[in-house]
Amino acid sequence: MAELYTFRPLFPGSSEPDQIYKICSVLGSPSKISWLQGMRLAQAMKFKFPYFTPTPLSQHSETNITNQLVPNASSEAIHLMSDLLRYDPTKRPTAARALQYPYFTNHPQDCFSPGKP
Repeated sequence: MAELYTFRPLFPGSSEPDQIYKICSVLGSPSKISWLQGMRLAQAMKFKFPYFTPTPLSQHSETNITNQLVPNASSEAIHLMSDLLRYDPTKRPTAARALQYPYFTNHPQDCFSPGKP
């Protein structure tokens, strides 16, 4: 979804390790709180995630545009993207639940309706 706003990849990795590095650089490093199963799997594989603090997708501030990854997204869009980008897949909204987010429900005139071009 972020890529639709920026016209570029959010995680432009060139290999699996680079992809994980890019994901962690945006989302921050996973923890036992954010993704217990993933941390257990990484430990079993003797894999260490790179350490990063999360980078906000947007600051929603006119003064700090340079540090925003998705500067032109609304707060509703950022909320939906943040939930869709959770490490733990069981904590991500389903497609049906995502459609109930304010991003979609507050702007019905912007969404495609059946039979509408």
